[in-house]
Formats: sequence, C-alpha cells, structure tokens
Amino acid sequence: MQFIHNIITMLKVIYQSKLSSTRWIRKNNTLPKDLIILGNGPSLSNEIDELNRLAQTHHMMAVNMFAIGNLFQSLKPSYYFLLDGAFFNFSKEVFEDHSKHPNLKFKPDFEHVQKQINETWRTLFDSSWGIHLVIPQLYEHTYIVKEAKKRGLSVMVYNYTVLKGSKGLLSWFYNRGLGLPQSQNVMNAAIAIAGLIGPRKLYLVGFDHTFHLSIKVDENNQLWNVSSHFYTDKKPLEQRLLNPLTKKSVTLKETFYNLYKVHRSYEVVRELVSSRGISIYNATKGGFVDAFERKLLSEVNND
Repeated sequence: MQFIHNIITMLKVIYQSKLSSTRWIRKNNTLPKDLIILGNGPSLSNEIDELNRLAQTHHMMAVNMFAIGNLFQSLKPSYYFLLDGAFFNFSKEVFEDHSKHPNLKFKPDFEHVQKQINETWRTLFDSSWGIHLVIPQLYEHTYIVKEAKKRGLSVMVYNYTVLKGSKGLLSWFYNRGLGLPQSQNVMNAAIAIAGLIGPRKLYLVGFDHTFHLSIKVDENNQLWNVSSHFYTDKKPLEQRLLNPLTKKSVTLKETFYNLYKVHRSYEVVRELVSSRGISIYNATKGGFVDAFERKLLSEVNND
C-alpha cells in the first residue's frame, strides 16, 4: 500500500505542483527567528496583554477571518495564511455585494460567511504594515488575489498537493515545498508552511479545539454544533453538521474520525517541522491539542 501511495504522490507532484512556487523557501535572509501562529479560538481573547507585548519583537501569522477581529490592527501580523477555496472562488460582483454569491441559491446561510470573507479581504487591503499573504498556488490567478496584488500585498504561494507514502518521500517533497501532508484544517497547513518559512521556534496560540465539547445529538440522531471564535461578537447559532458533498447529516462516528485525522495530522506535521531543527510549542492555555510541548506566552522572552 505504501508503494502505491508513493507512486500516486509522485504523479500528483508532477502534475499539480509548481517548482516556481517554492522560490521564497530558499530566500532565508529575512526569516523571523520566532513566529507566533494565531488560531481563532476564543481563548485568544484572554491573551491580549501578552500578545501585545510580544508583537513588539515577534513575527505573527494569522489565519482565516482573524482580520475582522479587534486584534488585527494592534498585533499587525506579518503573515496571513489562507487555505479554503471559499476565500478565493468568487467574482468581483460578489466581492462588491456578498448577497450575489451563486451558492446562496442552495445554501442561504452562506451569505453570512461570504460577508465575513469580503470583510476579511477589505481589512487586508487597508493594512499598511506590509503583510505577506500566503495562499495555495491553485488560487494565484483568481480575481481577489489579482486585486490583492494591485493593492500592494506581497503574495507567497505554496503547493497544497497532498502527500502520502513513506516518511522519506514525504519529507523530501515537503522540504522542497512541493506539497504538504493531508491537512484536515487550516491550522495543520499553517504549521507546515510556517516550518518552511524557517523560524527558530513556533508558538501556537488560540488552538482551543473544543469542537467536540459542544456536539449535540437530537431526537432524530442529527448532530448539531456551536462553533466559537475570538472575533465573534454575537452568540453563535447552533448549526446542523452536514456532509459538504452529500448534504446529509454526518454521524458521530464520522465526526470523531475526522477529529482523529486532525490530531493525527498535527503529529505528522510535528515530525516534519521538527526535523528542520524548529521547536514547536503549544502556548494555548487549556485546549485539546496534545501533540506539542506546552509553554505559556508569559514564558516567551523578548529576544
């Protein structure tokens, strides 16, 4: 089976990855010594003082909709990491009016999501401190990325070709920026790419991963969940958990299997990044990510 995965991975890299997307990996003259990755878990709101202290001396990487929160302007992250195609697959018309997204015909509640996506991009466009926008090469030529380049944002492109197979093959392709291990969420991929940016240490904040604590099963065996992020200004509504492809309710077994894959991916990424001589610390108070050594933000020095 591993031999088959090796062959499939090599073919995927040949046909999907672009060597030109990896040039920034070899430019190590401006790499940060330490990098703090900002997850969007609600615990981030409890670390404002420490984050503001460290923002004076440490580079930071934000993800997804961090920009719409009240910490974006004060922390001024150097890197902004995106993975989900929803941040890219829309037209100028939709960017100007989120209610015109064609997905709304089938998923009316997506209007709120697209509104936040548009707000995220507008905030990024208004930033003034030189953000590096880090995106999959698949979306490099979309309307919104072209617009970002026009607005002066620096764009760093990475290959999100899913790598499977032997450790040696996975490591060889990963270290050359030709692909990433399977990422079940944006944080898996953000850590992997941060490892290629090449800091001395990585600190993870806002990695709550409390999803499983708010799962509910109703009388019809349908699963519901309340997601919570630090930037949420209103009490989030319960949402039914659906398979994105079939639109059918997912089972508890499927849900916990996906959570297993999330945490397994952290272990794989830890091995790859650590092999590059980079230390990874989980600086999230509480939370359920147990793949990394713990360290409090108050213990991080300004050096």
